Amino acid sequence: MTAHDETAHDETAQQEAPHEVRRGHSLAEPLHVLDRTTPTHEEHRLLKEIGPLVPVDADGVRAWVATTEEAARAVLDVRPPLSKHPDEWAALRRGEVPPDWTLLPMLTAHSMITRDGAEHRRLRGIAATGFTAKRVKAMRPRVTAITRRLLDELDPGSPVDLKERFCQPLPVIVVFELFGITGRDELAWFHERYTAQVDGRSGETARVAASAQVREALGELVRRRRADPAEDLTSALVEAGADGRCTDEELVGTLDLLLLAGHETTVHALCNTVHALLTHPVQLAAALAGEHPWSHVAEVGLRWNGPVRGLRARYAARDVVVAGALVRRGEPILVSLAGANRDGAPFDLSPPQGAGHIGFGVGAHLCLGAALARQELEIALGELFGRFPRLRLAVPEARLRLLGSTVVNGLEELPVLLEPGA
Repeated sequence: MTAHDETAHDETAQQEAPHEVRRGHSLAEPLHVLDRTTPTHEEHRLLKEIGPLVPVDADGVRAWVATTEEAARAVLDVRPPLSKHPDEWAALRRGEVPPDWTLLPMLTAHSMITRDGAEHRRLRGIAATGFTAKRVKAMRPRVTAITRRLLDELDPGSPVDLKERFCQPLPVIVVFELFGITGRDELAWFHERYTAQVDGRSGETARVAASAQVREALGELVRRRRADPAEDLTSALVEAGADGRCTDEELVGTLDLLLLAGHETTVHALCNTVHALLTHPVQLAAALAGEHPWSHVAEVGLRWNGPVRGLRARYAARDVVVAGALVRRGEPILVSLAGANRDGAPFDLSPPQGAGHIGFGVGAHLCLGAALARQELEIALGELFGRFPRLRLAVPEARLRLLGSTVVNGLEELPVLLEPGA
């Protein structure tokens, strides 16, 4: 698709009212109640049968959900009158959003994912200093070393929870090291609290408390790095935001976003892709035979079963027609990247299934850490299956349990049997 075609595509998907719209769809009467215990793709299959933009009840909050890739792209592109700023959210202004609503801390934090225009560019520019192509490339040997060490520690003689022992610690160590958080206890402390924010098994009180504790700890980290800079990304962000270019609240919001998105999403992207390969032996055999590079395998995995269930929101600054639905001023639109990405096709490594997905967002709002995540996935998949080419599930697939999260799309655990290559 050319840039011109993409522009035309977005303009046809998102138009200002009045225009011909489908009748009978409004937030006054939600057509579906989101259920975190329902598998992401099962729920989105039902939503897509209703339409590309569906009014729902999301844990007591009424919102539209973009169900198709086309609708999601139109929403994520954030062209006026759509906005990322929560001040445009009418129900929030009226105090109608429960203070313990799961997504509230992420959708109201002062960070680049909740700001538009010049403010978004300023915050993104500061954060981008840590994710240059040069920096990501320089991290490759370290990512490889961490990957191999974690694989060395696995015991081939008994079942292993691959999520707990490999898929989870790899992104945690990589991302937290990048920000200068390296102590084992400190790593565990942060990871426990980030997990509490996205795990469907955590209570709402625990989620809110975990979010507050993380932000307090990150505020202290910013103060320490300002007084005593180190060779890490936190210090680089503090320096980039010096002289009034960025407030402490913005620095904390940016750190919080990068740490959460930088490890929780990669954990589940890796786990989901391994799971897909283990349950599609023909595709795994093709990858093992070298028919597809591991970088391509990662892209197909991101499209077919991505890690983000619900984290992106946009708000109508005035009445607007999106994907044939009339969205009133102040109404929110949620996007499940995982749900909108899958088009119903089976898991297939044959090109071009991995191309052009929205797993990392789109355009100017593309995830800053996308290149690092892709590098981690490529290295992890290649090293894992290079070491254990006969890797297989240790339990029937039906016994695997989903997290039941409204934020991430993933498994509670991934028990496997390791069989080294000959």
